[in-house]
Amino acid sequence: MRKITLKLFLLIVLFSMLWSCRTESLQDQNDTFTNNSNLHFTSKRISLTESRHKAKLSTELQNVNSIFTKLHTFSSGKTEHYNKGVSVNTDDIIYIERGHNFHSYTFHINRENAPADAPLENIVLSLLPDGSYKVLLITYHFTSQEKQILLNNGSLNTKNKLSIEEISSGTYNENRSAEKSNISCEWIEESYYTSCSEGQHFNGELPKGQGGPCKADQPSTLVTVVVHRCKALPASTALGDDGTGGGGGPTNPGGLGGGNNDGTPTIPNLPLPKSSPCTKITRIGRNNTTKQLFENLKTKFNSNQEFGEFLTESGGQINNTPVAGQAGLGGINIDIAAPIDGFIHSHHVGLLSIFTAADLASFSVIHKNWLIKNPNTFIFGLVTASNTQYILVIDDSAKFLTFTDQFLTPDGKIDEGKTDNFSTMNYLLDYNIHINNTPQVNELGFVKMLSEKDSGIKVLRGSNNSNDWEELSIKDGQILAKPCN
Repeated sequence: MRKITLKLFLLIVLFSMLWSCRTESLQDQNDTFTNNSNLHFTSKRISLTESRHKAKLSTELQNVNSIFTKLHTFSSGKTEHYNKGVSVNTDDIIYIERGHNFHSYTFHINRENAPADAPLENIVLSLLPDGSYKVLLITYHFTSQEKQILLNNGSLNTKNKLSIEEISSGTYNENRSAEKSNISCEWIEESYYTSCSEGQHFNGELPKGQGGPCKADQPSTLVTVVVHRCKALPASTALGDDGTGGGGGPTNPGGLGGGNNDGTPTIPNLPLPKSSPCTKITRIGRNNTTKQLFENLKTKFNSNQEFGEFLTESGGQINNTPVAGQAGLGGINIDIAAPIDGFIHSHHVGLLSIFTAADLASFSVIHKNWLIKNPNTFIFGLVTASNTQYILVIDDSAKFLTFTDQFLTPDGKIDEGKTDNFSTMNYLLDYNIHINNTPQVNELGFVKMLSEKDSGIKVLRGSNNSNDWEELSIKDGQILAKPCN
């Protein structure tokens, strides 16, 4: 009897613990739901190739191109057709996200021979609850001064400066008068701010370079959210399909995002001027901390293992995480969970004087798996026992992503077979890159290989003290070194 009572007591305690855990779990779910309503918009510039939603977006853009053959606008006293000299820029896209289930993509429309005062035209794709995309054509009427603000990565209030047309497949109608007249719809503009890329500012604080407090790569930016709102007209003024009096209203009159009060977030997309490789290394590569870390790696050349540093930047300060490869073997395992700002490493005595195929594979993994905080400032560095020092930067994200297929599996992991084959066929046979060469011969072969492979990455060569850098390219079959000022 005593044993039965004890068992019953233990069951009650266990049930209470399980119920307590279940209650806590429910509470956690409620907290998460509540917090989701307070999520901030975030934004970044990417290429279509880099997008996780590339396949769906490509299909939507094909639909947009077919709609363009019928779409036209009236400007400067004449009709302009979108199928003449018009294309969608897929290399410089503004991606906006709010939580994991809501995002939009803003594409710039390229128009041949467009005058300087031409309107700014964007295509915006925003995710709908069913997984498809709402497609909007947004035209901005900015002054030249306002366009310059955008080119300087600044924010603009777009109130009363834009026009909107929905061109989703199946919704575009050249005869707008065919729409029912018992519904009155209009586009409403709302304004919000993104959080800066470091999650420190949320109200449009200026970047440090413009006298503000924000030191993040992407400062807090103004977002325009366009909302399509409709209402039923009074029965006495509405007309039915046959011209007689009508009444009533729609149950879901074309609201964005699947509801009448949902909106499409966008930021005017005027592609930014392309940064030079020398500019790209300024923030991370030429930081004093990075210079010192380069110098520290040079003290370990007599070891039988590689050493490296993962770099993250915050407010101008570089934080480093030391890593080391396995003794007696070349290479360092790239095992990171969050995006970084750079990676530098060493080649000890007996290793190659330039980046290896395995190094390119590691760089590819970081890029392919969205582990780069800012492609415009990210560095992949190397110092070697051959008295050489280099940095790789991303010059064209889309081309580099294509180049990564030489080393990776479809799911973004290093393919050892592909990497070894690249090393044999390209390094040894095609471009004469191997351990027994002089550093100059290897450098020439490597830079030539990246250029001819259209890799999307550029090489910079550093001085012994890590202070001075030169961008390397090929001209007339020889290395051309352009000093960074």
